[in-house]
Amino acid sequence: MRTSNACENINNQIKKRTRVVGLFPGEESHLRLVTCVLIEISETRETGKAYLTLS
Repeated sequence: MRTSNACENINNQIKKRTRVVGLFPGEESHLRLVTCVLIEISETRETGKAYLTLS
């Protein structure tokens, strides 16, 4: 992670993904891509590395 600010990190990831596409045919497609990025970030954080194990 380049920054310690979580919101800034999420915004940077969204910008990176939307720059690749460039031009969206409609607002729905843009919203769909941003939603997918947010779901991916959420899943990554939920299933990330466990630094402490209870075993």
